[in-house]
Amino acid sequence: MNRIITISREFGSGGRTIGKKVADKLGIPCYDSELIEKLAQESGFTKDYIKEAGEYTPGGFLASAFSNRAFGPTNEDILWEMQCRIITELAEKESCVIVGRCADYILREEPYCLKTFVYAPLEQRVRRAREAYNVEQPNLESYVLRQDKARASYYNYFATGRWGDSREYDLCINSRIGIDAAVEVVKTAACGMAGLSTLTPDSGYFHLLIPLALTSGGMSLAMAPSTDQLMANVPRARAGMGSATNDVTREVGASLGVAVLGSVLGGGYAANLAGSVADLPAQVQDVM
Repeated sequence: MNRIITISREFGSGGRTIGKKVADKLGIPCYDSELIEKLAQESGFTKDYIKEAGEYTPGGFLASAFSNRAFGPTNEDILWEMQCRIITELAEKESCVIVGRCADYILREEPYCLKTFVYAPLEQRVRRAREAYNVEQPNLESYVLRQDKARASYYNYFATGRWGDSREYDLCINSRIGIDAAVEVVKTAACGMAGLSTLTPDSGYFHLLIPLALTSGGMSLAMAPSTDQLMANVPRARAGMGSATNDVTREVGASLGVAVLGSVLGGGYAANLAGSVADLPAQVQDVM
């Protein structure tokens, strides 16, 4: 069975870089601009047109009212159908990372797909657009927000979910922790999910231990660079305060997470226990 990782991202968050680095570390291909090339080959449209159509798809009431869909599929519809088929074929062919192009929605029924969304603070995304992407715009912040709006419009036009809604993804990660730390988080989540997905009712404890150990090891590797990145943004005079706040936040969050999950799972277990043991002998029911 193939393991797929989809990367959706805010503009300037570094999601494309994260996807490529995750693919390199896992030894699997990453499809990004390659998808545009495949679409260009099969559709006959130019790469620039395909890229533009994928960024600025019409949406809203007026656009729908004046579209020519009443006379048949539009160019965008044709490209969408081809895109769905190509992405589905890639997922069936091999394990891979797919960046953008609504891959998370297209592969929504794929059980071994880790759907990831990468975001970051606006000021960091503006800085990346200027320094890494060499974008020259009079109002760079407005430009970054327009790119996000265009991606959301494209996604919401064809998909039934909402772009950027955490409920649509398995993993949402803030690249503020650093690109390398984000790569480790995604890689760890993917490897852990791959290991856990092989469990069966007959699996032993050792089989369960391996993916759990892998997940915890990856978390420890990601924690150090994320903490370094956080502390790098704290003034030296307040380093002690920043470190303490980081530790308290992490420990309180972990404690509350365990308490809440324990309560929810315990309550659900107790509520369903009576019906589950109804067919057992009375002596066994009393013990349960």
